[in-house]
Amino acid sequence: MRFSAATLALLAAIAVSVCSGVLVGPVRLAHNKRYITYQLGASPENSTLECPVTLEDESEEVDTVSWVLFKDGKEAGSFQWRSNEDTIATGLLEGRVNIELDVGSLELTELHYDLNANYSCSVTLTNGDTAEAEQWELLIIDTTSNHVYSSGGSASECEYKSSFKSYAVYPKPTVRSGMYSATLGGYFDEVAAEEWQTTVYPNGSVAYYYNDRVFKIDQDTPADTKFISGIGVTKSDGTLIILITEIQYNTLCKYETGGTWRMSVVCENGYHADGDVDILEFECKEGPNNTYEWRPPLANLGNLKCVINEGGRVSVSLPSLLVLLLSLLLARSLQ
Repeated sequence: MRFSAATLALLAAIAVSVCSGVLVGPVRLAHNKRYITYQLGASPENSTLECPVTLEDESEEVDTVSWVLFKDGKEAGSFQWRSNEDTIATGLLEGRVNIELDVGSLELTELHYDLNANYSCSVTLTNGDTAEAEQWELLIIDTTSNHVYSSGGSASECEYKSSFKSYAVYPKPTVRSGMYSATLGGYFDEVAAEEWQTTVYPNGSVAYYYNDRVFKIDQDTPADTKFISGIGVTKSDGTLIILITEIQYNTLCKYETGGTWRMSVVCENGYHADGDVDILEFECKEGPNNTYEWRPPLANLGNLKCVINEGGRVSVSLPSLLVLLLSLLLARSLQ
């Protein structure tokens, strides 16, 4: 039986992991962060990579932890921690990491765009056993603001007109905007790639915008339709890191004979309201020129803020109200 080079390499890696008596990885950011926020600067809380180690024999000790930074598949920096010797940093990591740490983690003390890269760590025990973690892509995301600039939209019985402008993001962000329905399984009328306009800034960050895009509404438009615009950054493996999603619910706000559309906004499971307001109620009210809009009862004024533990956030745009949330419970109740 003949094996390919890739298969042999995989089998060798498995053999090392099984026989070495030490398990390593996966590489991760401290505090369960998904990316480093450039605006927060370098700190133990914001910019520390961890190399988890599991010892099969607790009497053994870690002698060396080695970190390697890869750019375009090639080694571009390294950091080595040893239990009884000075630490060493080279390449892109030289002068940018905390060399005083005694735990084998990699703490970035400066944030630079070129530190967006793949990182791997390996561990050697005092008995010579060794194991290595797979490479993991680190994103350092720089935004020029903490929210989306959007003029929102205007709704009538037959169409929804929207304009949108995002803040600039580095690295180049992923944007989506359009009519969304869970019933239909996602976006069913979306701003196409060629409709987005871009502004590219000297530091490489990119802002996206479009103006006066019209979305049609008819009798076939699902009742759970909402208008969603989102900004994120996509990793090389296709994983999307969501920065913010703006949800506008005026899309299908309209009266129907014998009843009124009502809407409730709450935080999704796993998130909690940060403040005195934990639910918002809205009713569909008629506005000028045969348009309709969601309005909160006077007794229900306030801001609902849902705290997300791992970065990224979601907001909903309503008349005179910007609230943070993760999901919508939309119910029609007859009077």
